[in-house]
Amino acid sequence: MSRLGPVAATLLLLGAGDALVTHRLETLHGPRVTRWAASQEWSEATGDETWHVWPAKGAGGAARVVVHGSKSLAVWTLEGKRVAHGVIPWGTNVAVADFTGDGQEEIAVATENLPPAAPVSVQVVDQSMNEVTPNVGLLESLENPASVAIASFPGPRQVVAADFRGCLASLVGPELAWEYCFPNSKVGGDPYAVRHLLPVDAAGGLLLAGRATGEVDGIDAAGKRAWSFRLAEPLQTLAVARRDGGAEVAFAGGDKGRFALLDAATGQVRGSGTLPGMVMVARPAAWNGEPVIAAAGLAEPSIRHQYSGYVAMLDGRGARLAVTPVDGEVMDLVAADLDGDGTDELVAVTGAYRLLLLRPSGAVLIDEHVAEPSRTKLALVRGSAGPTLVVSAQSLEAKRVTHVDAPAWYAARPIGAAVGVVLLITLALLASLRPPPPQ
Repeated sequence: MSRLGPVAATLLLLGAGDALVTHRLETLHGPRVTRWAASQEWSEATGDETWHVWPAKGAGGAARVVVHGSKSLAVWTLEGKRVAHGVIPWGTNVAVADFTGDGQEEIAVATENLPPAAPVSVQVVDQSMNEVTPNVGLLESLENPASVAIASFPGPRQVVAADFRGCLASLVGPELAWEYCFPNSKVGGDPYAVRHLLPVDAAGGLLLAGRATGEVDGIDAAGKRAWSFRLAEPLQTLAVARRDGGAEVAFAGGDKGRFALLDAATGQVRGSGTLPGMVMVARPAAWNGEPVIAAAGLAEPSIRHQYSGYVAMLDGRGARLAVTPVDGEVMDLVAADLDGDGTDELVAVTGAYRLLLLRPSGAVLIDEHVAEPSRTKLALVRGSAGPTLVVSAQSLEAKRVTHVDAPAWYAARPIGAAVGVVLLITLALLASLRPPPPQ
């Protein structure tokens, strides 16, 4: 019996070493170790500062890129050809969605006008900048516009614009369909602006409107409030994700790090918590085939007195799956499965002039320099050859992200087993060096 103790301890040590190394490698690199690279496919000057960039579906399902600048609107092919360009006033708000129901996506614009014209004009155009709906001026409903959306309500498509006071107005063609105002919407300015308008299919079709005060309302096709929620701090970002079974949840993130996950149909809180600081951006993502939320922003105070930014992964109940500190606050974030393993990779722009490709677990796969992080916007556009990363600042750049798997033996489990073997040999050698028992 006296010899069983050392044997058992040895086996436990070997198992612990194997498990620890395997878990750590799988967390950082996945089951297989992979080498990643990003190569530029093309780059074209835009001549304008970029405010937003979206993937869009063109004729026949062709991939398109819509670029919203400070004073321009353009549509590009995934091969780097600009197919349409228009000049817009500074401060114009833009949204991209299928307005006509033909599978191609149109562009809605809400523009601030100078007196004596109507304060806000709203119009939908196609990807060639041709008129789809008339340019309608709203004389009394809105002041300066803060956001616009194409709402997927049942029945005729509606275009909804919102302003800096907290009021919304919806158009069906040239006709005003309804008006809606949050409480205390008589004063304008950023603290009251409705900057987030997100259509959802929940409850037969709702429009989620997020106000900078922290209020989020679900509004139906008649302009009636279906539900209301208020975050305990100013709202910074709003995103929608689908859970298993198709149910939609809304993620509301605040400027101090608080967040809530809401049932998009009822507004009921499904989860809540606090992240390291301001939630500057959030995106739906997938981890091991399960829907999650990727939320990122500014860490206040800095993490470990070194990292001023973070990327967090949350499940559908708001539980933290991972929090990765990064150098510089995260200013934009996109997610897509680039290697087909059921887990999305994340691309982030940080205030430390870095463009990062990350695993949700935190492993940095690619680290590149960007010249203007505050003006750099991202989109992952799915083309016939797979996702293409589009990076837009003063120029529009397309990158092909590639990966090469290491040999089968250079993976988490084989390496973990090898560590166990090394420990076994080491222990055996140490045992052989023990002095003989006294005679």
